[in-house]
Amino acid sequence: MQFRKALITGASSGIGEALAHLLADEGIDLILAGRDVERLEAVRRAVSDRVSAQCVVGDLIDSEDRARMVQCLQSELPDLVINNAGLGLYGEALSYSFPTLQKLVDLNVSAMMEVAVEAARALVTAGKTGVILNVSSAAAFQVFPSLCVYSATKAFVNQFSESLDAETRHQGVRVLVSCPGVVDTRFQERALGDSNVLHKAHIAMTPEKAAKAMWKQICHQKAFNAFGRRYKVLCFLSRHLSPRWFTMAFLRFFFLRKLPDRELVCSPDVSLNKSTQLEN
Repeated sequence: MQFRKALITGASSGIGEALAHLLADEGIDLILAGRDVERLEAVRRAVSDRVSAQCVVGDLIDSEDRARMVQCLQSELPDLVINNAGLGLYGEALSYSFPTLQKLVDLNVSAMMEVAVEAARALVTAGKTGVILNVSSAAAFQVFPSLCVYSATKAFVNQFSESLDAETRHQGVRVLVSCPGVVDTRFQERALGDSNVLHKAHIAMTPEKAAKAMWKQICHQKAFNAFGRRYKVLCFLSRHLSPRWFTMAFLRFFFLRKLPDRELVCSPDVSLNKSTQLEN
């Protein structure tokens, strides 16, 4: 499939930025979406010598910004949409407030789903073919302490993507899902507060390597792809062969012991009156 125009969410750094450069080398015009206007504009300038590129600045957690993204999908009709924006938090769930955890669901699930559905709807309505790639994670297949909310959101991405692909592929729109392992990006810094923890543990791949694997998947229209040798093996075992105790032992050895400790976040004080007290 020859692509005319691609939209990339989370395009201001990491995998999104690497994908922007890779697709520009392929001669594909770009719509770059993200929150950081300065970083986004820097990426646009860097690729504008090769292709036409424009920026859509906004936070996909915000419903109004998502609505503007949907309008962009409808008006520009990109035939390649890469749902790359995502949020992660390492550490036990009880070490974060609930509103913080809710942001993971809002971005990784709700925003991803709306962008994918509306991109597919726009293409099908216009009678055009295209590819939507949702970026998931190797964590999606695990019972994953210290990543329980994140891994659950990515499990949703997998199930949703493969199911939507079955619904739309006969109409010429493919929905693919890509499951990288740990990638050395700003994601790690935001999630951990230290960008070097996993890099020093030698378990992170470069954004450029991840982008190349995703582009290869897009070119072959492969519905599912897990990459990074350790994670590819772990995904295969989790899906087909191993009991959970084995994957948990694998995770503890290669991943969980690398993470810094976090403290419990206590619940805010709530005063219960007679009308709000629970009765046995």
